[in-house]
Amino acid sequence: MFNHWFQGKMRTSILAFTALALAAFATVFAIGSFALDNHDWLAQNRGNFEVRNGKIFAPNGSEFLIKGTNINGPDYGWPGNTPSYVDLVADCWNFNTVRVNVRLLGGKESYDENGTIEEIIDVYTGRGLVTMVEAHDHTGSYYEGEDLEVLKDYYRDLATTYKNNPYVWFNVMNEPGSHESSDNIDKWLKVHQEVIKVIRDEVGADNIIVIDGHYWGQDVGEWNSKMVSSEKSAILGNSQKLINFNGKRYDNLVFSVHFYDQWRFSQTKMADYLDRASSQEIPLIIGEYGVETNGEYKSPVEFMFNTAVPRNLGRIVWAWWGGDRFDLTTTDNGGGHHIDNCENPTNLTWLGKQVWKDNHGEYPRN
Repeated sequence: MFNHWFQGKMRTSILAFTALALAAFATVFAIGSFALDNHDWLAQNRGNFEVRNGKIFAPNGSEFLIKGTNINGPDYGWPGNTPSYVDLVADCWNFNTVRVNVRLLGGKESYDENGTIEEIIDVYTGRGLVTMVEAHDHTGSYYEGEDLEVLKDYYRDLATTYKNNPYVWFNVMNEPGSHESSDNIDKWLKVHQEVIKVIRDEVGADNIIVIDGHYWGQDVGEWNSKMVSSEKSAILGNSQKLINFNGKRYDNLVFSVHFYDQWRFSQTKMADYLDRASSQEIPLIIGEYGVETNGEYKSPVEFMFNTAVPRNLGRIVWAWWGGDRFDLTTTDNGGGHHIDNCENPTNLTWLGKQVWKDNHGEYPRN
């Protein structure tokens, strides 16, 4: 009796074990297949920031809304220990992006305390902040001749070093062009196409590339309330010539407009510009906005918060270091690092208060 019972239990156990083994194998195979599929997906997407349908998406797949500040980089000309401010930038002010102003050609006072670009990138990207490197030598003009070769070499080196760090973005140059002519557009296209080819074709880096509009980055070219002309706007009229050229398509490009004096005349004008960019699915951010302590440029900032915020467009304030009266605080030089309290600050300028509210969710759509 025991033998029959034992043999029966053995047969049952063997069958159960076989079934479990087959199920386990099937599960492992399925998991393995998923892992392979997932690996292929990761390999294809590289965990990068991506631009799709005019929007920026973070490596985790969520839409990325820039809340940033401009900070001093190497040779920019203002002092300040940029790496040491990371806690205040990230945890106190709640910025998720820094635009690092860098001079490549000299001509300004240099401060070692600013840190090297490598130190700044390591510190800020290490905290999960997008670190947008921007060349600031030719505001209102263009890199040409030998200067253009210096610019290309700089981005060649940066792209080679940081091609696997998606939090490093390349803002080709600050506020190109100042005069009204078709030649200005040609220069705008040339400098950006040259750098795009270096980063994408030579190095093979997929990092986000940011492109300022012309007319000092404001992309208007007029000082009035008329709607922006597509013929004058580099972004509205010519962005496709940077996305599609050289017989191919270049993805992960973001365009940037700066809001200062050319935008002080009409909120309707600003809203119209933003809507026309959106209708073309142009990925657009506000790379600079700010108010001087005497109130200069206040109306464009008010317009910006009324138009860009509800449209969910990223924005980067000028500037962290109070070097030119665009102050965030009322203490000392007005820099953001002089904030007196990270819970309830009492020494913010009008601009500082708007930025604080924006970064801490007090505006619609935050």
